[in-house]
Amino acid sequence: MSINTAFYQIAKNVTAGDLAKIIGAKITGIETAVAEKAVIKDIAPFHSASASTLVYQTDPKLLVGLDIKETIIITNEAGAAAAGTKNICLVVPSPRVGFARAVDYLISKLDFGVSASGVSPKATIAPDTLIHPSATIMARASVGSEQWLRLAPSCIQR
Repeated sequence: MSINTAFYQIAKNVTAGDLAKIIGAKITGIETAVAEKAVIKDIAPFHSASASTLVYQTDPKLLVGLDIKETIIITNEAGAAAAGTKNICLVVPSPRVGFARAVDYLISKLDFGVSASGVSPKATIAPDTLIHPSATIMARASVGSEQWLRLAPSCIQR
């Protein structure tokens, strides 16, 4: 998975047909009725493509002989021809632009709601550190002026 679901969420129940309308794509590949109803479950880089994942590819040579079935691929006419009929192709003039539009529509930030903020007395904080009032810094965390936040495994809440 490429989208960090700890911070972002993928829109639920969006089909390839829905996305094709949003990005102005033509659907090719698998039978159109099946393709239009295929639900996008993940977004991934091309090398991690799997069924029901959305990827993009501009190079038709990389789509020739793609063994994975039912991947939803944003590509161009040449890419769709190379991908054949076992995947769902959303054909647009510029796959990168189409993918950017797709991600803009599909991804949203999570709503964490009201959080319990505060700084643990067991955290180590540099004297010149500015901490936002809504921040939560747990025990054993170390925050300094020239370092990133370091957490011990026991500090991570799940």
